[in-house]
Amino acid sequence: MVHRTQCDKDFLQIKKSTLFEAYNTLGATALVLYLYLVGNRDEYTFAFSPSAIHRATGMPESTCRDQFNKLIACKYLVPRREGSNIYDFYERPQVDCKEVTTRPANSGEVTATVVVAESTSDPRVEELPVWQRAAAKKGFVF
Repeated sequence: MVHRTQCDKDFLQIKKSTLFEAYNTLGATALVLYLYLVGNRDEYTFAFSPSAIHRATGMPESTCRDQFNKLIACKYLVPRREGSNIYDFYERPQVDCKEVTTRPANSGEVTATVVVAESTSDPRVEELPVWQRAAAKKGFVF
């Protein structure tokens, strides 16, 4: 038997399949930021604040910035236009997370890259979340 707290405000509603897809794509740490963002109403606008996210979730600000880049790489956060620092958040990724390179506004430095090759010597690599595959193919273990 499951016992739940009744909620009339300050609650989150999301399809289970969408939640599990986000977890399998992003991993547990980025999922916290994802849940923070998906917990807002549709078309809500706000400034990204690592300190506010830290206060709400306990996630360190530096981790928040790293996970923000992961959400960009996997196309949950999409810039409004090329080079923009205004992002739209989507509950589901906007493209396949096969090869994505993101750059912070006003910088030529690559901050996040996810590359998934078509073939691999170990078929178990394809069972990993997308963001882990490229590193696993290079021999890194999670």
